Amino acid sequence: MLRNTRTHLVSAAHVKLFHLSRLDERLVAHLDGVAVAGDFGTKLVMAALDSLKAGPVFVSTVRGIEDKNVSLLGKLFALVEALPEAQAGLISAFGWVSVQSVRGVANDLLGHAEPLRKFIDIAAYAMHRVDPGRSLDTVITSQDAPLRARAMRCAGEIGRRNQLSVCVDHVGDNDPTCAFWAALSSVMLGDHIRAIEFLRQVSLLPGPHRERALRLVLKTLSIQDAHGLLKALAQNPAEQRVL
Repeated sequence: MLRNTRTHLVSAAHVKLFHLSRLDERLVAHLDGVAVAGDFGTKLVMAALDSLKAGPVFVSTVRGIEDKNVSLLGKLFALVEALPEAQAGLISAFGWVSVQSVRGVANDLLGHAEPLRKFIDIAAYAMHRVDPGRSLDTVITSQDAPLRARAMRCAGEIGRRNQLSVCVDHVGDNDPTCAFWAALSSVMLGDHIRAIEFLRQVSLLPGPHRERALRLVLKTLSIQDAHGLLKALAQNPAEQRVL
């Protein structure tokens, strides 16, 4: 429950760092309690997986990573492959634990050919702002759209300027999510022409990436062009909250 609450609070406009810190302390304390309980705690966590929700998957994954329990993690990967709605819990666990813990299981668990495991590999390093190295170079043009999109996003998050041309080339990607992250990373890596125009169009239309696109566009455009964009939004009464 605390993990699910944190997912909402971390991007809520009214929440301050102090509030998030207090919640994190509670979450750490609960996870420590499960760890101290040893095998009994692990049994309780596994029993909670019957609900097949992101929260129990998060707790189980944290325990699996910190205990280097490859068998448990393998079961969790099989679970989320069958139930994509639970993937968020597994992914967030790799972002929660230390990067040293991630590296401890990466070679044993993530070095597989399955797109999902490669996706987790890239996401885990990106969430810690650590360069995945050659792993990123090999998957950024993957045929698997979600993996390709995550690699594009990672390139911008860790500042991989050697992948700028690849990101620019994929601004016109057939997959909308991949095209968005390619454009966002292109701007972050230095391209302010083709990619920024794409993001400007995204920021004017309803969609899952609109708010993120608008924030970056307004920071990147000149003051005059940014005012023009806001005037376009002001013409539609339904856009008052966005404006």
